[in-house]
Amino acid sequence: MAFDGITVACITKELQDSLTGGRIYKISQPENDALLITVRCGREQYRLFLSANASLPLIYLTPDSMPAPMTAPNFCMLLRKHIQNGRIVAISQPGLERIIRIDIEHLNEMGDLCQKSLIIEIMGKHSNIIFCDADDQIIDSIKHVSGMVSSVREVLPGRHYFIPQTQEKENPLTTESPLFYKRIPGKAVPIFKALYMNFTGLSPMIAQEICHRACIDADKPAQSLDTVELEKLWNAFASVTQQVKSQQFTPVILYENGSPREYACIPLTNYAPKQQKNCVSVSELLHTYYHEKNMISRIRQKRRDHLPLLASSNAAQAAAPTRCPPARLRFWPPAPSQSPPDLSIPALPAPWLSGPASPPGASAPAKEFSRSIVPQMYTFLFSFHINRQLYIQCVRPSP
Repeated sequence: MAFDGITVACITKELQDSLTGGRIYKISQPENDALLITVRCGREQYRLFLSANASLPLIYLTPDSMPAPMTAPNFCMLLRKHIQNGRIVAISQPGLERIIRIDIEHLNEMGDLCQKSLIIEIMGKHSNIIFCDADDQIIDSIKHVSGMVSSVREVLPGRHYFIPQTQEKENPLTTESPLFYKRIPGKAVPIFKALYMNFTGLSPMIAQEICHRACIDADKPAQSLDTVELEKLWNAFASVTQQVKSQQFTPVILYENGSPREYACIPLTNYAPKQQKNCVSVSELLHTYYHEKNMISRIRQKRRDHLPLLASSNAAQAAAPTRCPPARLRFWPPAPSQSPPDLSIPALPAPWLSGPASPPGASAPAKEFSRSIVPQMYTFLFSFHINRQLYIQCVRPSP
């Protein structure tokens, strides 16, 4: 899945259009590393879901409400104290980083207007939700990161907030052609790897899309590019960045064998249109994608859980086939001037029994026979139990 800088840019635009100017009505913390913020903007009400989960960090607008604990955690209580009823004044993304900053105005205890910032970092296991003041001083965060955990940056109350620069990557939105021509052939890696290793916010899927638009093999070594190929690659790179700058987003889900495989917020020309499903918004895309992925994973897990049970059941049936208890035949209508014969017969296989009908006096549901055991003589209609004895109702053929 490609929760890259382009997807974050698309989410930022949607949040800007929906939440800017709205007031924070409710804050809850349904999970240890997730927030659900209800925002009222005009007559509309939105639920913003923020998750700093290490395996699945997310941010999107959701139509669903989530149960909150009876006692709110400390971080949730802190946010309620400072920004409850606050007004969202700006939502931004620095460069093409996987970071969204929400600036909020509120009144403090003295009635003075103050500004706070809620910063969401979507960075895999390093994801976090950080609450800062107007001077970017950290008030608190949903995850505390000490110097013993990270030597790059501490995320603790009282520390100054900054974006860590652990890799020498360039901002693709401000990159010019001379820098591009210099950075791409500089590493002995495939072209698509050279793209996402040199520029922030690009995922491997977007890098392969750029190579496809340039009609260049994505696995070709970057050092082997000639001048013409490098120029084609730059034109394709510039077309993608221009789509992001002009906010021309098209959220799509990529399907493979009926299940969602990837998603993107720009058109993917290297996949067939029948494999792609367009979505109205990126929030709908994320909600649909992860809901379907979750359903498929649950079905597969249940299948894996039941396979050992089915295997043991089949082995037991093979060792000792299950059969019905000894049965007795009862003929209907009876022959004139004589009582119906009562004959013991061997046990009959259970799969021959089916149907919901039950005769009067039967203690268990009667089941119709799907076939005739002795078609030349009698047709078997149903069976039932009386006093723990299996009886089989038959129809005597007409003379």
